[in-house]
Amino acid sequence: MVLFHKILANGNAAAVFLKLKGIGVSPAGYATREVPLKMFLRFSLLVVILSPVLNGVAQTITTYAGPPVPVLGALAPTQYFDRTEGIAPDSAGGFYFSSSPENRVYRVAADGVLSLIAGTGTSGFSGDGGPAVSARLSYPGNLVVDGSGNLYIADWGNDRIRKVNTEGIISTIAGNGKERFEGDGGAATSASLNGPRGVAVDPAGNVYIADRGNSRIRKVDTVGLISTIAGNGTSGFSGDGGLATAASFDAWSLAVDVSGNLYITDARNHRVRKVNTAGIISTVAGDGGDIFGGDGGPATATSVLPVDIFVDPGGNLYLADASYRVRKVNGDGIITTIACNGTSGFTGDGGPATAASCVPYRVARDSAGNLYVADGSSKRIRKVSAAGIITTVAGRGTGQSSGDGGPATLAELIQPLGVAVDPAGNVYIADEGSNRIRKVNTAGIISTIAGNGKQGFDGDGGPATSASLYEPSGVAVDPAGNVYIADAGNLRIRKVDTAGIITTIAGNGKEGFSGDGGPATSAELSFPVGVAVDPAGNVYIADEGSNRIRKVNTAGIISTIAGNDTQGFSEDGGPATSASLNKPREVAVDPTGNVYITDRGNNRIRKVNTAGIISTIAGNDTQGFSGDGGPATSASLNKPREVAVDLAGNVYISDAGNFRIRKVNPAGVISTVAGRGTSGFTGDGGPASSAQLVPRGVAVGVQADLYIADGSLRIRRVDNLGLPRVGSFAQIASGAGWKTTIVLVNLSSIAVSARVNFYGDSGNPLILPLVLADGSGTASSSIDLSMQARGSAVLQTEASTSSVSLGWAEIEASGPLNGYAIFRQRLPGLPDSEATTPLETIASSSMAFFFDNVAGFQTGIAVVNLSASETTVTAVFRDENGLQLGSSQFSIPRSGHSSFFLNSRFPTIANRRGIVEFQNQSGITGVGLRFSPSLSFTSVPVIR
Repeated sequence: MVLFHKILANGNAAAVFLKLKGIGVSPAGYATREVPLKMFLRFSLLVVILSPVLNGVAQTITTYAGPPVPVLGALAPTQYFDRTEGIAPDSAGGFYFSSSPENRVYRVAADGVLSLIAGTGTSGFSGDGGPAVSARLSYPGNLVVDGSGNLYIADWGNDRIRKVNTEGIISTIAGNGKERFEGDGGAATSASLNGPRGVAVDPAGNVYIADRGNSRIRKVDTVGLISTIAGNGTSGFSGDGGLATAASFDAWSLAVDVSGNLYITDARNHRVRKVNTAGIISTVAGDGGDIFGGDGGPATATSVLPVDIFVDPGGNLYLADASYRVRKVNGDGIITTIACNGTSGFTGDGGPATAASCVPYRVARDSAGNLYVADGSSKRIRKVSAAGIITTVAGRGTGQSSGDGGPATLAELIQPLGVAVDPAGNVYIADEGSNRIRKVNTAGIISTIAGNGKQGFDGDGGPATSASLYEPSGVAVDPAGNVYIADAGNLRIRKVDTAGIITTIAGNGKEGFSGDGGPATSAELSFPVGVAVDPAGNVYIADEGSNRIRKVNTAGIISTIAGNDTQGFSEDGGPATSASLNKPREVAVDPTGNVYITDRGNNRIRKVNTAGIISTIAGNDTQGFSGDGGPATSASLNKPREVAVDLAGNVYISDAGNFRIRKVNPAGVISTVAGRGTSGFTGDGGPASSAQLVPRGVAVGVQADLYIADGSLRIRRVDNLGLPRVGSFAQIASGAGWKTTIVLVNLSSIAVSARVNFYGDSGNPLILPLVLADGSGTASSSIDLSMQARGSAVLQTEASTSSVSLGWAEIEASGPLNGYAIFRQRLPGLPDSEATTPLETIASSSMAFFFDNVAGFQTGIAVVNLSASETTVTAVFRDENGLQLGSSQFSIPRSGHSSFFLNSRFPTIANRRGIVEFQNQSGITGVGLRFSPSLSFTSVPVIR
């Protein structure tokens, strides 16, 4: 910092009556040397510090709602599993299956007990040569077991085929981790694969790989050499009757029969292809059509939609068919349905498999004739016995919304997209898949507050729980507890009042754009996917289909506040209603009325200020990931989906394509607060930035905890973000006659938690003696306060020492606060000098002060750099007539400040009055003090 020069009083060095460290004091109490004025400002100046502080506590992620991870040793039907990508029966009456989002491979024994075979649950590549349970996998897919009991895993996220031997040791048998095509004729472990989805093994031990990204079938022989046996490297349909290596297809999965014939699910071409032992390719099922064409005839004369295949020792083919059926092609080529009735859902356990509802995704058969089916709709693995009876053998399922009245962490969500938090801390979930709005109260109990589970529109004027919703994608809640629903499929915004009654407040059910200036209930909306509400009760709608943000005021009149009739991007800086947006997905509003928009198609976050001017606050229009630690406007985003803003002005972005939650602080600097950049579900109990996410909705809670609607069908919570920053003071700490009193007032109708943090010049925590209003005290650098509705708190610091501890105070709180600080200086032989400064909450790129350096008065200034890097500040001086007297530049370190007397730093304004303006691109704030000739002082407020 710059030291203040000597105080001049009546042209002479002032006698300063301070018992300060480093200052000699005469018996009469007079200081006998000139004192740097920095000391005065450090003791009595308000400095606003808004740099992020987390008190050294890591940000931890947990699951707040949705099912827990499977419990090993439990019965498999009692556990929840996400998407199953592979099934392989073992020789002991059990089976293996891969749960790709969990990055694990499990085994279910014949008695139903669950165990872990491979994968730590964290996506990545590691562990070769060691226990498979300690290895990392990345989206394990198809599985197959050879005749010796070795398990093969299509580790397609790692572009490798892994093998777990009978001792549980894992190794790589093909793929070098590079996503491309190379290596034929050499060692398979040196070859490159590209998204290997399927794997099969023949009786001789040759391994076959569906190298989907390369549009080839690769073979690894028993000595470990790789070759291409089918596919010419181009996706399409061609080649039947000729060499398989000249054919085109889209291979998803594989099977090989006892004779060595290879079968391929050519999913996009709606066929099953066969490569015989002579290398000739043909079609054995499917005519290329994509509509179920019936059973009982030749498989080549009907439509199939194969997603997985298995072949038994008798040469019968079993297909998981996207027509919601499991089908069989016998040795004569005749096709029939052997399980599932062609309807999506979960029904039929305990009865004939052909009468059950399911969505088969994977299929396998054991030596006893039992068929295993991965049911994608219910998240279960089902078994069809040799007698044709279907049962569940793994997974408790997510076929329907469940868990109401119990802990949210045991409940099942189907498609949680939106999340919101009310002032009391209750969490609301827009569960699109179940057509419901769920609520988790502060005790962690979940309930349904809107939606009967039936997709449709009805119920207005009655209980919300009896009403039908249609794919609700967004939710918001106002301070009074009214809940607003973006009922996207019904093209309406609906409201559930505090009595639980549902109504429509916007949209007439017709898709389009109309109605501005009239009743919102008569207006047309076009896929309203996001909703927000401001403290005054105005409702904002992200009307994605019309590329507009609409507003419904408290009188029910609708208008457009952003977007025109053109989809795209137009320049910032003008009226938001003249700007082009590109598929705005969500909208948020801060306490001062600024509106934030996820302009998803433009890979930007846009802001509409209270004057209606639009700007970009994050994103550079380039889809990707970059920029953490720098200006958010220079960063790349990847299809941002949702946005939220806290009381301090931090903006949180669900950067969906980057699998991260990112934060833009008030200084405009972007960072990642959750997510490691890869899709999946891992990390609970650890640092949020190391977790895997599939982020959708995002909301900020009352304790600055972050709630994320995760594609793992969970709500995840990130805690220890730190309470939102609501302002700060320059603490005139304790000792040598100085006393600081901080008064905080909660004018809201709910209790507020607050924290006061003290920091020294270096930014490190500063320990001070602290006394509360009840007389209790402690010595600490941080203190937590609790204020009831319309309550207040008083905090004082005054040490009985001859030296002074100096620093600043930062105020964080779960709700808005008012307040002020009183700075008292007690001088021997003189009346106390005292100034009061309000809690400062604003940061800006410019600020001004009136200065008075005439007749012995002097003005001191403190300027604070709120950005994350060193910055340059420009000072411009003007006299009382507006004439520029000069300008100057100076640098301030990251989150630092500079304090000085104006006439000492800038001699051109000595003995003058006027205005000084400080300008900066990164964000600054500050305050001034005016000293009289008698050394009394008063604060000089910022002019903005």
